[in-house]
Amino acid sequence: MHLLVFTLDDQYFGLPLSVVTQVTSAVEITHLPHSPSQCIGAINLHGEITPVFSMRRLLGLREKEIDLTDQFVICNLNKKIVGLWIDNAKSVSQFTKSACTSGGELFPKAEALEHVIKNDSQIILVYDIERLLPLEVLKK
Repeated sequence: MHLLVFTLDDQYFGLPLSVVTQVTSAVEITHLPHSPSQCIGAINLHGEITPVFSMRRLLGLREKEIDLTDQFVICNLNKKIVGLWIDNAKSVSQFTKSACTSGGELFPKAEALEHVIKNDSQIILVYDIERLLPLEVLKK
């Protein structure tokens, strides 16, 4: 399993590399009235208007202001392009199935948590981003 490993504060998370198209520096965001609460606005990405979602809001974590060092992960979810605001992309890493524990085994009510990976002294939480995003975002 290939993952983009990133951080929010000091916690490690992962997204399947199959949905990630690029990681970019944070840029100015335009607020979108009447958008889902997890959506922090939109950016102009290569001439395309792309909604950006706060991973902190999606995961129920502590809010913070965007820093110049923050990044956006651009994902292609069934031909729908979205940005995810993260603190820092750490690496692209490969993990074996033996390093992974099913998220459902550990936390049955955490439906979007796919895997928990123990890597050295770190625990990496791997989420299904399509289950985290509001349903109306994924509709065409």
